[in-house]
Order: sequence, then C-alpha cells, then structure tokens
Amino acid sequence: MTGAVIRMTVFPMASLQAMSEPIVPDTKNWTWVLERRCDDYGFDSSTRESA
Repeated sequence: MTGAVIRMTVFPMASLQAMSEPIVPDTKNWTWVLERRCDDYGFDSSTRESA
C-alpha cells in the first residue's frame, strides 16, 4: 500500500514505570457525603434534586 502512514506512540520512561506498578484501590467509605455536608468543599447532597 503506498502512502500509508504508521503512527507510533512514544512513552517517556516515567510513564512506562507508572504503567507497570499495580493500582492500589481506594478502600475509604465515601458514602458519608450523602449524609452530611463536606466542610472542605461545601458540598451538601441534601440540597440537590435527585435524578
């Protein structure tokens, strides 16, 4: 095939290292934001209309 373009992606070594490390799952219980206001960000789910 003439005129074909081959695209290659080059990853920096830091990206390759990060991709090889396992992802540690978050084990925190975030459901408290449904029960009370978040003081850090001011989000209050009780003021939101449900979908």
